[in-house]
Amino acid sequence: MQPPHLSLYVHFPYCVRKCPYCDFASRASRQIPEQVYLTALGRELSLWRQELATDARPLHSIFLGGGTPSLFSPASIATLLGWIGEHWSLEEGCEITIEANPESLTLDKLAGYHQAGVNRLSLGVQSLLDERLKQLHRPHDVATAIRAMAWGRQAGFTNINLDLIYATPGQSLSDWQGELAMAIALQPDHLSCYTLTLEEGTPFFAAHEQGELPVLGEEEELLLFSHTRQWLTQQGMPPYEISNFCRPGFQCRHNLNYWNYGDYLGLGAAAHGKWTSQQGIIHRTVNIHHDQPYMASLMAGTGGRQSKEILTPREAGAETLIMGLRLHQGIHLAHYQRHAGISLWQAHGKTLEELLQDGLLQLAKEQLSLTENGVKLANLVLAKLV
Repeated sequence: MQPPHLSLYVHFPYCVRKCPYCDFASRASRQIPEQVYLTALGRELSLWRQELATDARPLHSIFLGGGTPSLFSPASIATLLGWIGEHWSLEEGCEITIEANPESLTLDKLAGYHQAGVNRLSLGVQSLLDERLKQLHRPHDVATAIRAMAWGRQAGFTNINLDLIYATPGQSLSDWQGELAMAIALQPDHLSCYTLTLEEGTPFFAAHEQGELPVLGEEEELLLFSHTRQWLTQQGMPPYEISNFCRPGFQCRHNLNYWNYGDYLGLGAAAHGKWTSQQGIIHRTVNIHHDQPYMASLMAGTGGRQSKEILTPREAGAETLIMGLRLHQGIHLAHYQRHAGISLWQAHGKTLEELLQDGLLQLAKEQLSLTENGVKLANLVLAKLV
């Protein structure tokens, strides 16, 4: 059996400001321990290479995520990518993404990232209305976001993504239509459009629980969701995943590997990894959540890892299904069976039949995917199947 692609995710857990809706592993910090954290990453990278000494797969993609990786200097990013290149070969056309917040960028910094080998830029714009940026407590304004996009092109990036958040309190369809039009006018290659989710433990969740943050109703949110998919398709950026849209040929290679249940190494505080041994055993790793104990563990030579587990075929099958059905193309039945050890019909036959009859799933040439109605109710469909 052909082994899955292998990617590398590197987590940078620092931000200028912690957004009130964010439950990612990140913290606001005035003093970033850039060199110490970089050294810890280098040590963990060496440990990964030792652990996978017999794994000859090249890296399919590299994703520098956060947090705000663009708080780190181009010199640090160049050093890190150099270390990665010393330990792993790269596939031809290896996609190397850096996530960046507009307020953290300069033209020189972007040029430095590009020169270091980064070939895909993902800008955390989130909104193109100043009042919504204030509502989201973002540390930049619209002018700064537009300038960052222009600088990205000037610096040589030919593959740029914009992250946008919608369905925020009080947002109207006309406001969102205007923002989407502005986003398209900036000519990005890729758009990630996410509805606002109130995650437990965040300030927004607490405010909502106290009645201080009203959210859009289900019908209002669904209207914005449907408009996004229809309008961006008309603009030549159809969805290839529930929340991701792009011009032809600009799908995010790293995320496609994730959704297709490929392998990825997790580097950095709180990073998750998943890799398949030559015997076909799937391993899941989780690193120490907070940056200080993570760095201390690496400096002490104890590895920085919080846990490692082996997935059962049932768990692997469930993950394959959850990831694959997010894609517009869906999941091939043989792909599920390869990981679960049984057919999808054996595992979920009755539920599968019901969802097909209800018009929420469709099956063509052994490829199972969500219908347009199924996409709107994706969480419900996945909950029934898993």
